[in-house]
Amino acid sequence: MRFSSPNPTQRRKLRRRAGEPRTSFLRPHRWVRGNVMSIRPFDRVAAALTAILIASPCLAADEATDEEEPFIEEIIVTAEKREENILEVPLTMSAFSEQMIEETGMTNNADLEQLVPGLQFGDDHGTSIRGIISQLRWEGHTDLAVAVYVNGVYTVDAYGIAPNLFDMDRVEVARGPQGTMNGRNSIAGSISYFHKKPTDEWDAEILTEFTDQFTQRYNVAWGGPISDNLSFRISGGYFEGDGAQKNHGPARDYDAPDQYSIAPQLRLKTDRFEANLRYERTEDTGAPSVQVSLAEPDRTDPDFAEGAFYQYDKPIRSITNCNVAPVGADHRVTGVEAPCDDPKNEIATNLDGRLDNETDRFTLRADFDLTDTLTLRYIYGDTRTRMFQTRDFDHTDRVPSATDPLIAADAPVKLLDVEFDFPFENDETSHELLLTSNYDGPFNFVAGAFSYENRTLFGVGVYGVGQQPPYTDTDPDVAAQAIGFESCEQALGVFGLPSDPTEREHFFCPRPGIDPIGNTFPGFHKFFTFLTEATQDTFAYFANAEYEINDQWRVSGGLRYTEDEKVLGQSIFEFILSIAGIPIGIRGQNTPLDKFPWDKTIGHISVEYSPLDNALIYGRISTGYRSGSLNTEPEVPLLAIIGEETLVNYELGVKGLFADDRLLLMAGVFYNDYEGYQFTGTFEPPPGVLPITAEEPYVGSTANIDDTQIWGAEAEATFFVDDNWRISGFYNYLDSEIGPFGAIIPGDAQGPMREWTYQDLNTLEMVTVTLPDQRDVTGNQLPQQPHHKLSFQVSYTMPLPEMGSLQLLSIYSYTGPRWPSLGNVPSLEIPGYSRWDLRANWTSDDEQWAVSGFVQNVLDKIGLQEFLPRSTNGSQPMMGRLTDPRQIGVQIRWRPQF
Repeated sequence: MRFSSPNPTQRRKLRRRAGEPRTSFLRPHRWVRGNVMSIRPFDRVAAALTAILIASPCLAADEATDEEEPFIEEIIVTAEKREENILEVPLTMSAFSEQMIEETGMTNNADLEQLVPGLQFGDDHGTSIRGIISQLRWEGHTDLAVAVYVNGVYTVDAYGIAPNLFDMDRVEVARGPQGTMNGRNSIAGSISYFHKKPTDEWDAEILTEFTDQFTQRYNVAWGGPISDNLSFRISGGYFEGDGAQKNHGPARDYDAPDQYSIAPQLRLKTDRFEANLRYERTEDTGAPSVQVSLAEPDRTDPDFAEGAFYQYDKPIRSITNCNVAPVGADHRVTGVEAPCDDPKNEIATNLDGRLDNETDRFTLRADFDLTDTLTLRYIYGDTRTRMFQTRDFDHTDRVPSATDPLIAADAPVKLLDVEFDFPFENDETSHELLLTSNYDGPFNFVAGAFSYENRTLFGVGVYGVGQQPPYTDTDPDVAAQAIGFESCEQALGVFGLPSDPTEREHFFCPRPGIDPIGNTFPGFHKFFTFLTEATQDTFAYFANAEYEINDQWRVSGGLRYTEDEKVLGQSIFEFILSIAGIPIGIRGQNTPLDKFPWDKTIGHISVEYSPLDNALIYGRISTGYRSGSLNTEPEVPLLAIIGEETLVNYELGVKGLFADDRLLLMAGVFYNDYEGYQFTGTFEPPPGVLPITAEEPYVGSTANIDDTQIWGAEAEATFFVDDNWRISGFYNYLDSEIGPFGAIIPGDAQGPMREWTYQDLNTLEMVTVTLPDQRDVTGNQLPQQPHHKLSFQVSYTMPLPEMGSLQLLSIYSYTGPRWPSLGNVPSLEIPGYSRWDLRANWTSDDEQWAVSGFVQNVLDKIGLQEFLPRSTNGSQPMMGRLTDPRQIGVQIRWRPQF
């Protein structure tokens, strides 16, 4: 039959109440007429391909009969700000219910990535969908490509969003531009996380998990009624481990969580009004995961990587299984080998990595039924996040010798023992007001307004021994007194150094152990500090309407007008110099720029045709928009402003139930016209903007590339072979062509060379030098965009008489080769990688107890998730982020019945 969208009363009935039987995703269900249950999954990228697979266990009833029949449950999504059946939403999306999250053991981004077409997570490129990435999202304060929502509230945060995916109602991943309804920063898609709400019946859940990586997790959720109209829920957890990233040096292992979270919430509900208030606090003081080296360093050159590897005779632990190309001091690979295709997620450092992360997140959602057919909704969000992490900068385990703290213990060379840190701050507030109709007739609409403001701060600091003269841990006053001054401040005056802090550049006396924003660190001076701050304000109003022409045809469309206003605040650069043996700091700071506005109207239109009761064919045209930004200290004024991005998405799709309702299939094809692609790198500016004294013909900045195209196809399916066997999976194909552009490609060993002539400022003579030339990248494929990606699941469920049921689940996923940059240099291609997981899930007959044993990454194959030919750690070329090693564990859940 054709599913229809439930009205609000029906929706409340569809939700499972605490204490009611839990519908298992472990097997096809037999359902008696009159019983209906909803699995409310996801955001608006619709149903097309992904929810199919991912909703794998869901079945929907055929014709209502008095007999029990297998069926695929209907999936209710909120893609277009109203609850609709996923098979009726003309979008491509993936939806994961609470049961699916539990069944697959999903706890983090890596688990989510392997089950979603087109989705990639990374450090440098951020979160990407279909190859649309976010470069310099922190230091450049550029807008994101993929919007993230927590309980309907937009956030730029990447921390503390949904710790370990515990107590989740659903997760939704929408692909393609979602700007009409989801608005800000969703040119590529959106990811939405929804937590469970309080109910009017008592329920509780206790979870424990232990793994062979010596991680342990404890979670508790509990809630119920306080009065007839008021209910509560409180959830929390603790997650800690010894470290998944093995460290062969004297420091502790990395990737070691020490995280706790707590989230109380209240729900007030009357006949016409409902409000839900939730607060969440998350902290982590463990150790971060880090990028690993993927190249053999030049150990004979004291200038390579600041001398970190000079006469260093220990192996690079991450590439001991590989024959990789050596890298020279110019950071160019001296061979043609591709990145290591069998890396190990292991390091060797002598410095501990540290985390000091915390976030406080408030959300309020209030619904008021103005009439029987109109509902007014208000959503408020407020978030405060502080992140601070440190890492070993030199990536070695070298320590000082016993006789000289400035000489390495393993060789008679200068010691480089340096650490760096990354502070990040985010304060954001948002308001959204929605008016939703629920008419009995063919026409319905959603209209609303949205406002958002935030402040972000990002920084980098470097401190330690080896990159400067040996005054790192010297008190400036002590050093000044040693040569006859009363203090460092007096020395500044005698030296004639300007020290007025209001000046754009001034000198100061550094103090050990604290940076310009108050972060503390060991008793060293930070000899390099960079901090940048920005504020943003957004206002938008939007409307979406749909009209059902008849039982087979429906049209819908929407518009959104958005205004973005950005202010690039103060950016600070600090360096420590040695003047007469006294540590002296020099600070440079920019003048904050005036507000700069962007605005755009975007929209979508869809046509839907249902030739059968259980099938939908749709066509959709949607537009996306990402506002521009401001370049920090541009080398040429012409590049001060980064232009906006726009995208037009053309999509055709089909979805439905087939094979006697045992096959759920969703498929689609799409084509994108992409204008203004924001590229950050090194390139040749327009003619005439560089002075004759420029020592190279390039600038490092962000530019816009027009005439880029993206296209692809996706298909997801779930097939119930019988009452015991289920097969599900997805496949997606992606390709693209970059518009006309040229750029310098980091790590390009075979790149072209050119001559450049400039006037030397000292001699005033013309000098000719030979430099790397930029490559023409026109027609190349976008980075972080695998041609092929797939996932395949096989599930077998058997009843255990009087003991419940046992499910055996196998999940295989594959991500094909990708490019790390626009250059598409064959020697730098990122190899494809796969992951195979096995799980055994037992559920007791009364469904109070569940035990899961699992092996993630059975073959212990480590994949290269992200490759940076020139990493953000400037002294270290060829770095990469790896997938997790094999993990074996057990998970125990108890849901007591009240």
